[in-house]
Amino acid sequence: MRDKVHPDGRPTGTGDPISVSRRHLSVLLVAILFLVLGSLVGLARIGWDLPFPAAFVGAHGPLMVSGFLGTLIVLERAVALGSRWGFVGPSATAAGAVALLLEPLRFLGPLLILYGTVLGVLLFADVARRHPSPATGLIFLGSLSWLAGNLLWAATWPDLLSGPAVVFWIGFPVLVIVGERLELSRVLRPSSASMGALVVLAGAFLVGAALPSLGRMGGSHLAGAALVGMALWLLTQDIARVQLRAGGLARYVAVALLPGYVWLAAGGVLLFLPHPFVVPYAYDAMLHAIFLGFVMSMIFAHAPIVFPSLLGGPLAFRPFLYGPLALLQASVVSRVLGDVVGGADLRAAAGLLNVLAVLGFLGSTVAARRAGARESTSAAG
Repeated sequence: MRDKVHPDGRPTGTGDPISVSRRHLSVLLVAILFLVLGSLVGLARIGWDLPFPAAFVGAHGPLMVSGFLGTLIVLERAVALGSRWGFVGPSATAAGAVALLLEPLRFLGPLLILYGTVLGVLLFADVARRHPSPATGLIFLGSLSWLAGNLLWAATWPDLLSGPAVVFWIGFPVLVIVGERLELSRVLRPSSASMGALVVLAGAFLVGAALPSLGRMGGSHLAGAALVGMALWLLTQDIARVQLRAGGLARYVAVALLPGYVWLAAGGVLLFLPHPFVVPYAYDAMLHAIFLGFVMSMIFAHAPIVFPSLLGGPLAFRPFLYGPLALLQASVVSRVLGDVVGGADLRAAAGLLNVLAVLGFLGSTVAARRAGARESTSAAG
């Protein structure tokens, strides 16, 4: 049987994709709950008086990276590939994130997350085996970065400090997204030299992420420079610059992607700069430029393309999708500016804007799904 093609142009593997079951929807729901919970916990971390236990606040990093991002990314690819065993990985990471919040089960959290991460790596290795290319290779490297970060994080048990793992955690969504964008930009026929440069940048990032763990200096500078290089590649080579001249969904995707690439460059610059830097919260600005500005912009952009396979039906493009996207960008500008000037009120306002953007994104996605269902019903009738 010939490989099927995903709506965004990616091959879905051999065989028919598995049907979207209640189990898949339940895992997706857990991932979304971690997105909302992580956003609310973020408010508590910047000064909002919210009654979260210390375990929730301390687990903010792994909840967002593995509970939300890891679960969502691996689940989407398992559904696209039609892989039944691949579903176990996101189930394990979701269960591990839940365990981190329950004191009697907290010790199971790292074990379940690591188990799910290993299965995710195996799934992406299978993708690279089926469809060998620089794009699938980058996505596989992203999964390895996730595994390395989680191993470093779990090694701090029972403290579960995130510090040594953060740069590897950054590499997970960044390399996966860069690989997917390279996959989609193949219609522009990027040169072999251009693709090779992207692979070299990915390798440089991973070396930079590993240097601190090996007791070597300069890792953040190398990793930051590599992020800037990847952002410049995306800004100049990605198909988004062509889609910006289109209309409808294609333009929305481009409008979401291009600011995200700018935020990736900004995060890379902040990671590159010497530490401690003169900016009051340079580290916080770096993290949120990348995870909010870049990663969340990518999620907003890809949701109308990816979510149909997860929700079992089409999403109709509607102009109201721009609203949450605008709020997201405003929240990142406010957060980074508040970090630069040390403004507590501005940082607190940025956190609120981020929560509103996330809630608006989820609400608009539900509305777009209902509109898509009505259009499908009308077309069938």
